[in-house]
Amino acid sequence: MEIFRIGDYLKKAREDQKRTQEEVCEGICEPATLSRLENNERAPAYNRLVALLQRLGLPDDRFYALLSPKETKIGALQKEITSASIWYVQREGEEKRQIREEGIAKLQELEKTAGSGDRLIEQYALSMRAIFGTQEGDYSPEEQLFMLMEAIRKTVPRFDLEEINRHLYSLDEMRVINQIAIAYSKFGDHEKVADIYSQLLKYAENHYQQIVQSAGHLPLITSNYAIELGLCKRYEKAIEIAERGRQACLKYGHYSLLPNLIHIQAECYYRLADMKQSRLLYQRAYHIYCAIEDNHNCSILKKEALEFLGVEF
Repeated sequence: MEIFRIGDYLKKAREDQKRTQEEVCEGICEPATLSRLENNERAPAYNRLVALLQRLGLPDDRFYALLSPKETKIGALQKEITSASIWYVQREGEEKRQIREEGIAKLQELEKTAGSGDRLIEQYALSMRAIFGTQEGDYSPEEQLFMLMEAIRKTVPRFDLEEINRHLYSLDEMRVINQIAIAYSKFGDHEKVADIYSQLLKYAENHYQQIVQSAGHLPLITSNYAIELGLCKRYEKAIEIAERGRQACLKYGHYSLLPNLIHIQAECYYRLADMKQSRLLYQRAYHIYCAIEDNHNCSILKKEALEFLGVEF
């Protein structure tokens, strides 16, 4: 088996893509640090190395790294916090409040463990706080947007929503941009949000083909993009984008957003007066929601199907 040193791997990919060191490491580390890494003179912190690989569209699961106890703990905390943030959005009432408290406590532990000066951790923590809010409740859309723009500019100082593809992004940075789009959607500017998702989808499809983890981003981006297209009454385009997401779910085995994508198609076919196809897709989405125990979206679907089609599940 041929073995490559990580520095050689990074340098070759960067040069093949005709990227400068400044473009690749902007906001993550100094160009001199990347130069030393490419010359195999120095290994950066694990999270920085992963971000550099992802910005170049490289898989980050093909290299061996010795993690310190601190790095191991940070990674575990981030997984727990990210999982909690997903549950938080989906839950209501007392359960939602408990998840918020646990999420905020984990964020405090993460920040204490990481210490100061790590912009990637600071970005992650700020973006998660925008989701969880405070013990008193959620932040307003304006507050969320301010926090998220501050978060993305920690590592992409010249970030511009009009020219997203000018920069390179890690998967975490893509997640923050997705959050920014969601925040804008709350203001009702759906054409602007659709443009953000159009840029994100183009970037993800062109840039992340080698990264297995990024396959989960495609259903998320297409689902949110299709929703915004539907709100803009661009139903045919919404169906097309949702279908691309559905195919990505099947191809890569990411099924959590599969019913959402089918649900979007069902509503769009209803808006286009294709009741037969709409009814079929509502039935499919309903059964998948039930199978994965997504009670929140299942309830929404049942109300829609009854209102639109007179179908009762």
